[in-house]
Amino acid sequence: MDKRFLKAFLTPRATRLCGYDLYPWCLKHRLWLTALDHPIMTGKDCTGAEIVFFAKVCAERPASKVTLRDKWETAKLRQPANVNAAMDAIRRHVRLDCWPKFWERKEEDGGGGRNNGIPWALSVITNLTRNGHTLEEALHLPEAQAIWLSASASVMNGARLDVLTTDDEELLDELARVGTPPTQ
Repeated sequence: MDKRFLKAFLTPRATRLCGYDLYPWCLKHRLWLTALDHPIMTGKDCTGAEIVFFAKVCAERPASKVTLRDKWETAKLRQPANVNAAMDAIRRHVRLDCWPKFWERKEEDGGGGRNNGIPWALSVITNLTRNGHTLEEALHLPEAQAIWLSASASVMNGARLDVLTTDDEELLDELARVGTPPTQ
């Protein structure tokens, strides 16, 4: 069985960041932070205050109210080692390593926009709600689980998706190490 799938469903993340216990990373948190153009979502460097803000969003605490604890955590994040540790915690919390990997498929019809311009997060939410989840459940499912469930539902409904399993990756890595045989 695919190790990314197992990790997504069997190893919950308990993340504590800047004094906050974070809820699992979900589409709701992604949408909030994307709408706010947060540096975590854009791949830019974060200030200490932006890291604390990220923690508050994922802990679902009022981000507008800055506490004395928030100021203390922000001050601690002036140290580069603390920023690096916080960013590592954020990467582990987001869990992109648990998403399914898909085989890339060439467009058969010569192009066109994927998903007809619909944001991928909306496609996942729509797929989950169409298959029995409430909107609230779809928004709060751990993101890696939501992606796996949506992909599986798509396949069950006739979509052509091919997942690159961890076994496939190991085989490809082994084949790359062995190399191609010499031609005769």
